Amino acid sequence: MSWKCLFNDANYKNNEYPAPRAHGSFNLYKQAIYIYGGKDFSSIFDDLWRFDLTTCRFEKVGLLQPVGGRFGHSGVILEGKLVVFGGTRGVTH
Repeated sequence: MSWKCLFNDANYKNNEYPAPRAHGSFNLYKQAIYIYGGKDFSSIFDDLWRFDLTTCRFEKVGLLQPVGGRFGHSGVILEGKLVVFGGTRGVTH
């Protein structure tokens, strides 16, 4: 057993990786992990990232239908599309 570094210097130097977060959705699809939304202590994220498991690189992905920042949701990939269900935008009523 051994450890393998998943990030290389190019990712860090070019700032091409998502901000640390919790409560987002993480979905495996075709040799990549898709990360959507989530939050940290001060921000709610509305971004989508793709981590390619073969090259170990992140890529920010554009959204066809932005839904705004969201956390605590579930995500599933259905027919090649990420479907997000539930969660909150942090708004209370």
